[in-house]
Amino acid sequence: MNITPLRVAGVPMHPVSLAARYLPPRSQDTNLRILQRLVFGDLSKLGYPRSQICAPDVVICATGYRPDLDRFVGQQVELDTSGMPPFTGAMSSPVHPGLWFFGLDRSIYGNMHIRRRQARQLARQIVTTSTGAATS
Repeated sequence: MNITPLRVAGVPMHPVSLAARYLPPRSQDTNLRILQRLVFGDLSKLGYPRSQICAPDVVICATGYRPDLDRFVGQQVELDTSGMPPFTGAMSSPVHPGLWFFGLDRSIYGNMHIRRRQARQLARQIVTTSTGAATS
């Protein structure tokens, strides 16, 4: 599991993460675990696993700026001509309940602004779906 801060000591992490992509994956993971520990402390007390093996309730696939979803879900989800799923945000797959795609659409209001609102909607929908509560 990776939790990355936006900034560390005032330094934006985006350029750092771009440079780190040239490191071998094991080095990337090791450096990120060290950074997480320094910035956030011991996350295991919040329920995050210490070990490398866990049984997650949710898997988030962060695909970057070019989703290339066909590699991940092309056989399971019918994508449109631009490679996008027919459902995004708080709308789940009708065929595979619990499969969501987030952050793939564009907004004239700015991606960070709209993502914050969409993230809340998606989080509420995931909780509603997983607890069986009625939607509001």
